[in-house]
Amino acid sequence: MNLAFDRIENLLRSTTRKYLLQSVFGGQTCSQFVCLECGKVKNRIEDFYNLSLTVKDTKSLYDSLQKQIEGETINDYECDQCKKKVDISRRNLISLAPNVLIVHLQRITFNFETFRNDKINTFFEFPHQLDLKPYSFYEVMKREGRIKDKSEDDEEETKAEVKDSIQRKTEEEKKDAEEEVWPE
Repeated sequence: MNLAFDRIENLLRSTTRKYLLQSVFGGQTCSQFVCLECGKVKNRIEDFYNLSLTVKDTKSLYDSLQKQIEGETINDYECDQCKKKVDISRRNLISLAPNVLIVHLQRITFNFETFRNDKINTFFEFPHQLDLKPYSFYEVMKREGRIKDKSEDDEEETKAEVKDSIQRKTEEEKKDAEEEVWPE
């Protein structure tokens, strides 16, 4: 699927629709590293077109999303603030949900005993409506007390920032359309 999206993006790059796939299927995750000693948080934002979720040892989509935000512990990581090797927690949060979400289920796992790939065929439950809010960057950070709850003023400011961002993107597309030359 990623190969198809790359090819379509390359074909659209020189047109006014170069952001089409991003606007429909594009989302962002936040890979977060949290030091278990001092609590320092390091974030890395990554774009995605499909959300890859594990199936092993999970019964539903919500279980898999929960497992993703719980993360994993990594030993002997050099913390920038502690200046020593510590254990950290690495997890993925959804920082920007796409308009259309494509979920990739990791049903193939490598078996180290047989040195072969095994397919997981267990029942996996999908909800009729998917609520991603509990797995979002803002909600998780708010639950942990790392950021304060947004006030109404903050919400208005955020709406204004989003509106400005959309307006800039629209102006870029208009400018690109004016510059675009069509063969006769």
